[in-house]
Amino acid sequence: MQRVDHPTLPPGRRVGFAIHQHSSTFEFPKLDEGFLTIIRITSVEAALELVDLLSPPLPLLKFPRTQHLIDLGAATSDDLISDFNSISLPVDENTTIVIAEKVDGANMGISLSPNGALVVQNRSHAINSESHRQFRDLDSFLNSHRAVLYEILHRDPLFPGRFILYGEWLAATHSIPYSKLRSLFYAFDLYDRETGQFWDRASLHELLSISAAAYQDDDAIQLVPKLWEGHVLPPRDELIDLAQLRRSQFYDGPVEGVYVKWERLGHVKERSKIVRSDFLAGDAHWSQRPEGIHFNTVLTSTL
Repeated sequence: MQRVDHPTLPPGRRVGFAIHQHSSTFEFPKLDEGFLTIIRITSVEAALELVDLLSPPLPLLKFPRTQHLIDLGAATSDDLISDFNSISLPVDENTTIVIAEKVDGANMGISLSPNGALVVQNRSHAINSESHRQFRDLDSFLNSHRAVLYEILHRDPLFPGRFILYGEWLAATHSIPYSKLRSLFYAFDLYDRETGQFWDRASLHELLSISAAAYQDDDAIQLVPKLWEGHVLPPRDELIDLAQLRRSQFYDGPVEGVYVKWERLGHVKERSKIVRSDFLAGDAHWSQRPEGIHFNTVLTSTL
């Protein structure tokens, strides 16, 4: 049997299919063929352990930067800004446009390591409860909802780190004092490393609902509130009013802005945002207040 130029398959279901297909014709290698050593793997768990030993861990994937669809004055000099009048975006009956409330917190991603441990990141850095005061309740949140998080993330036994659940951690007050939260974490995206695509909202909502129901933990993982859905993007003035005047579901005041997604065939194809004109991003100073860090209010007993 020829042993040169064997293709390397990406992690995922194709590996299982290939193993099944070739198991009947496979010839075990021998040391006299020139190998220095031979390692025989007899289980998926052993294969994952070997991969973990011989290869570097998967890198943390920072959530992609999102361009401003309309700049109302809140964009900074290094922000991405699109031309609303010339931007080319999909418009057809198979494309769904979903507009959600943009929330003001710390960007967070939750995934699994090769051995199944929960990995939490703030942008491109791994974090835990000791990383910063705003994350002091993170370990408690993970422990309370660990079963549901595994149900969401551990969907491929051959590739534990395949999925990343992105959301906003809303423990600390950045610029908006949220007082009506149901949870400290609100999800907005699920990324599939194998396909390189984000799930659409309907698929993510269904997954979160099924996972929560399986463990009777309805408050486990919340989705950011949906404000509008349709097939044709609202006119510019209506979008501005939505970003400027819409009341937040989480405190008695306006939303930070809105987040727009174009979804098709179960995935997100485009994304953009509109931030209200008087919104002051707090990342540069919220943790440096003389009186210390303020914390938002969660109405329920669950984190």
